[in-house]
Amino acid sequence: MANITIDSVSIAHEYPFEFLRDGTEEPNFGTIKLFNSSQRSPYPDYADVEVDINGTTYEAIIQKDLVTRTALGKYQHDIILAEVVLKLAGYIHPDRLFTTIDGSKITYLTQLEHILISVEMNATSPFTIASATQTILGVNADEKEYSGGDLLTTLTDMFRSVGAYPTLSLNNVIGHELIGDLGSQVTITNSIGEIIESDISDYAMAVHSKVKNATYETDLINGGTFYPNATDGVTPRSSDAKYSDSEAEWQLDSGIRRFIDVRMKNLQSQTEGTLTAADLTKWIVSKEEWDGLAIERTTTTLYAGLYRNNTLYYTEGDNVIKNAGVRYNNSAFPISGLGQQVIDALIHSFWVDKNGTDSEFNNQTLKEMEIGFYYQPIRDLDVRQERHSIDKVVKNAVILNQQKDSKLELSRYGEANKSLINRLGNDKFDITVRYKTDDTLFDLYDYTDEDYKIIKIKYLIRYRTVDVTYHLVKGSSVLNPNTQINRSISPFTITKRNILTCYVENEYIEFSRTQRTDTSNVQGLAFRQILMNAFAYSGTQDKPIYNAQFISISSGNKYINSSVQRIPMGTSMVFNMQFQSPSVAGYQLVDDTGYLGSRLKPIPYTDEYGQVGDARVYFGHTATIDVDLHPVSVSIATYYMGGTLLSYDLNPNEIFGKTHIQHCITSESNLIVGDFFAKNNSLMRELGLSQGITVFEYPTSIKHTIDDKYRKSGSTGTGTVSLDITGYEYLDVSTTSGTNWVIAKSTAPYDIYFAFNNQGSNLSRIYINLMKTRPNTETL
Repeated sequence: MANITIDSVSIAHEYPFEFLRDGTEEPNFGTIKLFNSSQRSPYPDYADVEVDINGTTYEAIIQKDLVTRTALGKYQHDIILAEVVLKLAGYIHPDRLFTTIDGSKITYLTQLEHILISVEMNATSPFTIASATQTILGVNADEKEYSGGDLLTTLTDMFRSVGAYPTLSLNNVIGHELIGDLGSQVTITNSIGEIIESDISDYAMAVHSKVKNATYETDLINGGTFYPNATDGVTPRSSDAKYSDSEAEWQLDSGIRRFIDVRMKNLQSQTEGTLTAADLTKWIVSKEEWDGLAIERTTTTLYAGLYRNNTLYYTEGDNVIKNAGVRYNNSAFPISGLGQQVIDALIHSFWVDKNGTDSEFNNQTLKEMEIGFYYQPIRDLDVRQERHSIDKVVKNAVILNQQKDSKLELSRYGEANKSLINRLGNDKFDITVRYKTDDTLFDLYDYTDEDYKIIKIKYLIRYRTVDVTYHLVKGSSVLNPNTQINRSISPFTITKRNILTCYVENEYIEFSRTQRTDTSNVQGLAFRQILMNAFAYSGTQDKPIYNAQFISISSGNKYINSSVQRIPMGTSMVFNMQFQSPSVAGYQLVDDTGYLGSRLKPIPYTDEYGQVGDARVYFGHTATIDVDLHPVSVSIATYYMGGTLLSYDLNPNEIFGKTHIQHCITSESNLIVGDFFAKNNSLMRELGLSQGITVFEYPTSIKHTIDDKYRKSGSTGTGTVSLDITGYEYLDVSTTSGTNWVIAKSTAPYDIYFAFNNQGSNLSRIYINLMKTRPNTETL
């Protein structure tokens, strides 16, 4: 009766199971329950799924899989299926403003083709466009801005302009469905159940909704300093009538979304005196995150990371911070069986995190603590759409969102808003039909002779039969989950502004026990020498990236210098260059012919139409600068990154920006690349001198995690690290114990470059592979 395939493998399943196809608000197809003995782990997110019912195949992807062990060697999978088009939400593209190309109008198809090129700069696009979709998009487009959204949001906005919404197949073909499209006229007979519903809500002509937990990102609240005081502050208190340390909690003045900053004042240490402000933010988390933490019973490893023992928590929407005085059993108190209060363990963790040791820890008195809380409050908002006249809605209201709607979409909004209100009040009914294996099922958007349309189908599939429940409504267009009207409305405005279009090019530095062929756009040896300069310091290689050179083919091969902004972000290194105004790269001082003195001449980086087609960007240390020609220069002699000719397809009034990101990744599950590696190398900053670097060895019981910034105490010895100074292609690590090791700064606070947890196979050589695309990942 039915067959289920996941990533091209037929999956065993039990009957009955349910399957939902929804053409209205829900973005998922429902849940399928599978039972098998071969798949213990969850099926991966976004895995391809095909469900065949009575010879018709429906495509979907996995949104979530919950696995439950039901018996020895038997597992139940509760799989939530989603529409394939939701994959597009994982792709981010630069802001784009489309007006004309070479002074002429362009089509929506041209806009889409340019956007797909800019999604994955310097990589082959995984997407193709269906021929029928190319036809429907091949009409002249209005001026259109796509900003602040992912590819799904952008395509939804673009397709609305032609009365459609986007679809995606499992083989990555972008297609479409028309809004309000009709299927075939059908007659439903042989029903085994029927529910008919009618109400009077259409007379209200209104849609009411509530926005839960709304937050303004910049709306920060200072929770004040909380300590006992007769006239000021809020004391730690407990839920009991009589105060108890074990029930201690702080009560703020509003609902909490998340903490921005939590500082403790006057924190007493053993020898360093009193800290004016100790950052405790990482040890105060939401209840949901706290529930995922472990309880640590061994005090020797308690301070390796976040545990329930050293973390306070709050419930989102609540205004109470809890867990401060609770004690957890641990091995340090074998007689009483009680550990430290959580607040003491928290302070203990702060000192270990700060100094790599707990020598400065000093017990505090709970009631005397001063803590400043900065957090974002949450609020509930009511939104009401009210309609007294459909005409007024059509003329004066549109969706307010991040996209800029065109004039053509005003009528679309009015019809959809009317449709939403009408569907609440019009007749609707569910009818259930039982089918055998050779029967033909109806499809979404099929309709009856009474103008009822099928907008939702629920399948209950048994071994030899399937019960299908059709949900039908009258007087309603189909409101796809990506195009439905559920936002507040505002007067329609058209604004023109210059768009900063920042193209992002990602490349990867892979640390691996396997050597690969380099595929990146960096200068191999020179790049590695600068990248690894901290390990084999040389003043001649101490050359951070400061300069970018832009070469536009469209503007006649002009070499234009620009400065570079360098930012280490975690284990990634970001290099950004941009121009400050549309079409002008800077001003050149030239002789003022016929007059005395000189004048400033604007230097364009675009062609005569204010566009940029193909261009190159080089990133390097210094540029060849002539003060009489600046910012124009001759070709850069040496560079470290870039140089590939790329098609940017920049439109008039877009300001060019280019970001090149080097991500530090590893193919070894037990190898950790520390944040300090990205911060402390000659690509990002001048080192100025040789760096002290040491290999610390650890017993098997001590492991480092990705959250550790500094090496832990408890090392059992030291090893050596050496760099291949011929080709700079690998690091060699020598240890005596052959267990866990950390490459860290030789002096406190012992910042971590690399850490390795030995799980049975030691890692003594680390290869440095320069990759254009991240290895071992799927296209989507």
